[in-house]
Amino acid sequence: MSNPDSIEPNNSIELSAQRIAEAQELRKSRVKSSISSSIVSKVFGALTPLLIIPLAQTHLGDSYPAYIALMSLVTLINTFNLGFGPAVTFKVAKFAIEPNHTEERRLYASSFFACLASSSILALAILLIAPFAPMEAIFGSNLSRHEESLRIGLLILAGLTLLSTFQNAAINMYKGYMEVHKIRLAMATSYLLAAVLAPIVILSTKSVVWTFAVMTATPALAQTSLLIKLLYQDRKYLRHSLAACDRAEAAQIFRDNMAQTGSSVGALFARQIPIIAAGFLASSQVVVGQAGTFLIWMSVIVSISQMIIESTSITVSNAYQEHDWNYIDRANAKLRKLLLIAAPTGLLVAGSIGPLVLNLVSRGDYRVGPIECLFLGGAIIAATFMTWWQYYAVALGMFKSASIGGLIQAIAVVLILVPISQFNGFILEGTAIIVADTACGLYLLKAFRDKRAACLVAGKPV
Repeated sequence: MSNPDSIEPNNSIELSAQRIAEAQELRKSRVKSSISSSIVSKVFGALTPLLIIPLAQTHLGDSYPAYIALMSLVTLINTFNLGFGPAVTFKVAKFAIEPNHTEERRLYASSFFACLASSSILALAILLIAPFAPMEAIFGSNLSRHEESLRIGLLILAGLTLLSTFQNAAINMYKGYMEVHKIRLAMATSYLLAAVLAPIVILSTKSVVWTFAVMTATPALAQTSLLIKLLYQDRKYLRHSLAACDRAEAAQIFRDNMAQTGSSVGALFARQIPIIAAGFLASSQVVVGQAGTFLIWMSVIVSISQMIIESTSITVSNAYQEHDWNYIDRANAKLRKLLLIAAPTGLLVAGSIGPLVLNLVSRGDYRVGPIECLFLGGAIIAATFMTWWQYYAVALGMFKSASIGGLIQAIAVVLILVPISQFNGFILEGTAIIVADTACGLYLLKAFRDKRAACLVAGKPV
């Protein structure tokens, strides 16, 4: 007669092995669907700037740098994502395989209302600043001639800030559920809308304000539609209710998310601050436009590697909570191999044919040479390296480490900003990103390795 005491552990082992296998299969399928949908999104995302940038440079003329400065502020506002963010994604990841409607609803409600409150305060602050603050104090003397357009742009930004509550709510919940493909399809739709509407607006109005409105409203509306899909189709039980809000949970999410916001501030310093600072320190407003154009080119290419990194990082978060380090190590090995192949190839391509390609869609002061393209290649490599370890650190709940990495980025940019401010905008932006992102990436790599070692010693997530 079998001993029940010996049978139960065997059954537990079989169930555990089956559960791990099911979890790995789900992660694999979600990564595939995420990458395939991302390809569609990135194609539209790459083609849209190729169409719009030359039109904007030609038809906005002297106002083009003002448009670039306003678009930089959009990123600045998105950085201060005080309610929803990776902290929510991290907490939701454990429900992707084992749903718990009560806990999910509590988490969603707590985060949503925290974000709504913070977004309202931030939007009100912008509304107060827009009519009264001197534009020279915000954008620098180089852009002060575009005061009216900048003020109206700030008012548009206030409305977008309120909308960000709904966008972030859906995006980060879907990420936690490992359903990134739904986000990608919504983004592809927004890029398509922008590609159709923006040229019409630029050619007919030649207006910074209308161009800025179209380029920001199309993704905002497409992403807001995700919330409708989330609440009325995919996860009806998440419909918000104040009764489900947990103040302690909201406070914890706020603290974790503020740590991640610290990380985002570092990326902000490396990317947007050189553009804004050029309005104060550079010899001409053209430098603002050059730096912003460099960032757009870089972002188009980096988004391809980010597509892969983000898709795997979400499944890595789930694997971490399941203590499945075999999966995490395999994911890291694949990314390492891709980067080692892509880095030298990318530099060779950038230096040789980069000027030919980019100058097809650039005009006047925004044309580039081999040196600028090599800086572009170096910035892409550094940004990919940093993005890899930033996403993976957050996937393991290392919000404090991510925040310290962001601080390192910010300090690096502050130290070099004045000396490099007299370069042209392409080299200014490229130098800031290469130095800051490399420093941040190296720190996060070490922190990740330390976390891995601690988890393996403990035999569980720590």
